[in-house]
Parts: sequence; C-alpha cells; structure tokens
Amino acid sequence: MGIRFSVLTLFPELITQYLSDALLSKALKNELLSVEVVSLRDYSDNKYKSIDDAPYGGGDGMIFRADILEKAILDVKSKSSRQTQKVIYLSPQGKKWDHLSARTWASQPDVEYILVSGRYGGVDQRFIDDCVDEEISLGDFVLSGGELPALAIIESVSRFIPNVLGHEKSALADSFENSLFEAPQYTKPQTWKCRPVPADLVAGHHQKIADWRHKASILQTVLRNLPLALKYFNPLMESSASEVLKKDWLWLNKFEKDFTETTTKENLEITTRAITNESFGLTQKQRPLFLNHMNVLKRAFDDSNKES
Repeated sequence: MGIRFSVLTLFPELITQYLSDALLSKALKNELLSVEVVSLRDYSDNKYKSIDDAPYGGGDGMIFRADILEKAILDVKSKSSRQTQKVIYLSPQGKKWDHLSARTWASQPDVEYILVSGRYGGVDQRFIDDCVDEEISLGDFVLSGGELPALAIIESVSRFIPNVLGHEKSALADSFENSLFEAPQYTKPQTWKCRPVPADLVAGHHQKIADWRHKASILQTVLRNLPLALKYFNPLMESSASEVLKKDWLWLNKFEKDFTETTTKENLEITTRAITNESFGLTQKQRPLFLNHMNVLKRAFDDSNKES
C-alpha cells in the first residue's frame, strides 16, 4: 500500500499539471504513491461555486468558510480505505517542514495525509480549531496559496519511497541527510575557464571519491548552514562521539589551518575563483565566511569543554 495524499484546492489544475512530471507520474502509475486532487468548488452551496466570504470585522481578502471545508474533509475521509487520516492546513504560521518531516511521513504508509490549500485571506479559524490536526509551513514567508507547499511536501516525501528515484542511494546523498549538505557536483568539460574538476573525482578511485565528497559535504555545511554544522558536530560535546566524527573534526581544523596558509598576497588574485582537489570545492572568495563560521564552531566546543 503506497503513501496516499489528498489535496483540497480551489485550483486542481495547478496540482495535476505538476504531477504529470516524469518522476512523480511514474510513481503514481506504479502505485508507489497516490494523490487525489479534490476541487473545493464541488462542495459549494451556491450557483457561483464560491466557498469563501468576507471576514467579520473587516480586512483584506476573502475567508474560506469552515462549513464547506468540513464538508469536503468528511467526504474525503468517508471514501478513504486508510485507518488513519491526518488533516494538514498549509499555513505560514505552521510548524516548519524539513528533511526529517519528509522521512517520517514516508515511513507511515498507512496514513492518509489530507492537505488543505488555502487562498486569499485564509480560512475560518473555527475550521482550524475543529478539523485540522497540524499546520505546516515551508518557511517564514507568505505565498498566494497552499498549492506550492502541498507539491513540495508530496515530492519531498516521495523521495524516501523505495523505487521512486532512479538510484536507490539518491535520497541518501541529498543535502540534509546525516545533517550535511550534498557535496559540489561537476560534469564536462573537465576544465572550464581554467578551472579543472577536482582530481579525485576524475581518477575513478571509488574510495577516494567517497572521501572527497564526504569532506566537501562537511565544508559546504560549515560554510552555508552553521546551525546544521553545529548539529552534525554536537555529539563531540558528549562522550558518545564516534571515532569517525572525531576524525572529521580533526581534519576540519587541519584543513582550516592549511587553507589559511595557502592564501598569500601574491596568489590571492589567482586563486580567488580556483577550485583545487585540496580545497574540496571551497574557493578563496569564500574564505572570510568560512573562517568566521569555524571560529563560532570552535568557540562552541571550547565552551562545552570548559563546562565539563
């Protein structure tokens, strides 16, 4: 039994068009995933097929009516073969959606997720209070409707469903897996604007490639997402830290020292945009931010050692 979604929306064509994408359409065809797109206008009680009305107290935008939304939810639930249904309202005020959320949902194929896509001024609060199990947000920004968040959730969950991706290890290599960003990727031409692809990726030695990518992942995470890097190295503050993690921390500190020493006044201009095998995808242009983040990391672990 595959993962099941029901998407309640005013604009079903926005969902169906995207689901025709090769990756998701194949998953739907092979019943690895099922998505029912429900038009909220089908539950309207007037000839204009409207499902919203003006807000009490005044204000911008129209508000989705609680009674019509509930009617749609009850109808979807009555037709479901799943023992458990969860009603999700997609809202900027909701819990932040992330990599772990997608993995967790994918591990619960017996649950049907009913995604309610709002529009305009939002939905009647009484519907949220009475019918919604959880509110979910993609981040601290506002969109015109919930269709894009619904699609983002469906696709991110689908990546963890066996046989959906072309390569079984693709999801494991994604950014955020194991609290690390994905390593930089390169393709032909092997040299572009005097910038060659890192040698270890070209040589064909599988272990060297794996080592290079792991180290590059660490550097990309430190550079681009400091909270994620702190999360990755956090076990170092405890006695349960693995030997691999300890080696990663020692290597990172050695890399910082070597990376700093290679920068001189004479070669700075030449190496500003250079990508070398030893730089693991980092350029000298990124040096100030990288060193700043390294200082934050080291202070965090120094403070922890002092407390212990």
